[in-house]
Amino acid sequence: LTGNGSDLVRGLQEVLGTSFPIVGGAGADPLRFQKAYQYFSDEVMSDAVAIALTELLVVLAIMGIVSAIAAPNFINYMAERRLNGAARMVMSDLMAARQKAVTQNNKFKVFFNATNHHEYTILDDDNGNGAADTGEATEVRDIRRDYYDVTFTASADPIFYPRGTASGTTVTVTSSRT
Repeated sequence: LTGNGSDLVRGLQEVLGTSFPIVGGAGADPLRFQKAYQYFSDEVMSDAVAIALTELLVVLAIMGIVSAIAAPNFINYMAERRLNGAARMVMSDLMAARQKAVTQNNKFKVFFNATNHHEYTILDDDNGNGAADTGEATEVRDIRRDYYDVTFTASADPIFYPRGTASGTTVTVTSSRT
C-alpha cells in the first residue's frame, strides 16, 4: 500500500469503531523487523508484537498446503464413517425387528427395496402371510437422508420368527466413495 496511512486508519475506524486496536509495523521499521510501535487510543503500546503482511501470507500459504494435503484423507475418513453408521443403522433395525418378533409373539419381515437400494420397510406381520395387509404396522426407513453415498443389497428379505430365529439372508452395505 502506498499513500497517506491516516486516511486508511480513519476508514478502518469508521467500520471497526475506535475501541478496536489498529496496528502495523512495516512503515515504522523500514522492513528491518527490529522494532515497531503500535498505537491505541493515542498511547504507545509497550512490548507489542507486529506481524508483517509477508509473515501473514507465509502462514496462510502453509495452512493452504496442509489443508490441500489433509482434505482427501478427511473426505475418505468421512465416507468410511457414513458407511459404518449406515451398517450400524441397518443392523440395529434388524435386531429391533427380531426383538419385537419375540416380545409380540408374531413374525416380522424386513423388505429391502430392490430398486433404489437405500430404503427398507419393517413389517409387523400379524397374520404371518409375509405381505403387508390392511391394519398391519409398517415402518419405512431411508438411509439416504443421513448416509447419502451409501447403498445396500440383500440376497433375500429376512423374516424374524417369534422364537428369535430368522430366515437366512445377507445384507451388503456399500459406499460409492470408499
